[in-house]
Amino acid sequence: MSAGLRKRLETLHPELAQAPDAFLEGFARDVDESPHSLEEWAEAHARFARWEQEHGRRLTLEQKQEYLNCCIAGTNASAPLSPLRDVLEHFLETYGVTG
Repeated sequence: MSAGLRKRLETLHPELAQAPDAFLEGFARDVDESPHSLEEWAEAHARFARWEQEHGRRLTLEQKQEYLNCCIAGTNASAPLSPLRDVLEHFLETYGVTG
């Protein structure tokens, strides 16, 4: 796991910066394999955290990461790329979160 990634996350999303190395390795892989930037991923995680507070929910980082990956998989690849935060908000409003 890159120390540089953790350092960048310290300014983007402190909760992610404190995540265990195993999570960050998967997170970095997901970011690299997606069309969205690290900044967009961090912003989406921050939006997810606000959603949790607003709805009295608490999900693990892994659960949120899996949900974000589902959001990306569920978007139309031929459509213009929307910010990940917007995709997340659409999925939360449309489908909610179970579990």
